[in-house]
Amino acid sequence: MAGITFSFSQSLLDMARLILALPLRQPRTHPDPTMETQLVIPPSHDPSTIAELLDALRKAHFKPSHESKVWGDWIHLYGCRSVISIECASGLCRAATIEHGEGEEDGEPVASVLRAFGSLGWHGVDENGEYPLDTAAGR
Repeated sequence: MAGITFSFSQSLLDMARLILALPLRQPRTHPDPTMETQLVIPPSHDPSTIAELLDALRKAHFKPSHESKVWGDWIHLYGCRSVISIECASGLCRAATIEHGEGEEDGEPVASVLRAFGSLGWHGVDENGEYPLDTAAGR
């Protein structure tokens, strides 16, 4: 708001009009190689269990391991730098974040992780909203 000054005589309405006229900050894109991919299960689907997620990843030829910490649950993939942070409540998962490992930003293993989650009905989320994962590998 550089260059905009307010006098005490301006009404709150005038200040509100000025604030509303300011351009909105655009969402930050990921210029650095530590990208993330947000995943959710739509409300129309039942949440996945941790066991179902691990099984889907095994079917995609990964060797996943689940780690539960006070601050959250993680799925590590043997031999991969990418990790998956999952939001669980009572063993049921509705949201996850793939934290892309260095050198794994595009292609494998992330494409296979997306297909594994897609097989359970999960969707990806980007600046345009939700998209189905079964057709989104590499999007």
